[in-house]
Parts: sequence; C-alpha cells; structure tokens
Amino acid sequence: NELASAVFVLIAFAYFISWLRKVNINFPKIGILWKLSLFWEKIVLQTPLVYLLAVTGLILITIGGALGGAIAFGPNFDPFTNFIYSLFFH
Repeated sequence: NELASAVFVLIAFAYFISWLRKVNINFPKIGILWKLSLFWEKIVLQTPLVYLLAVTGLILITIGGALGGAIAFGPNFDPFTNFIYSLFFH
C-alpha cells in the first residue's frame, strides 16, 4: 500500500502548495524548487489529473485491502477478494 500512499501524497502536496500561496507565509522560496512546486500544483489542481490520481489511489487501496483480507481470512472469504487474489496468484 506504499504506492497508494505515494499517490495521495502527490495530491496532498499540490493542495499544500495551494494553501501556502493563499496564506502567503514568508519563507524562503527556493528558485527552481518553488517553480516546480507551482507547476505541479497547476497541473494537478487545474486539470482532471486530480480525479485520475484519486481514483488510482482508491483502486490501489482496494487491491491492498483485498489482498490483506486474503491473508487474514483466506482467498475464498468473499467473491471480490477471490477475484482480486486470482488476478495476482492464479
């Protein structure tokens, strides 16, 4: 589930940069890093990419949960877990 966390961190970073711009906190804006951050914020928040990342994160969490359920309760615990398990291990 590290990949799902990374996807949501990318979204959170864009919202964090947006928040920093709104509250106008005085901190050193390190040239190229600040410009790259603003570019990432613009790409994520002003395009449908945020929706794609959110759905991707949801799918990754669902897969991780199903595989965790297969470890805890066995792959035949419910039909969805069995389907996800069969995608990776059969």
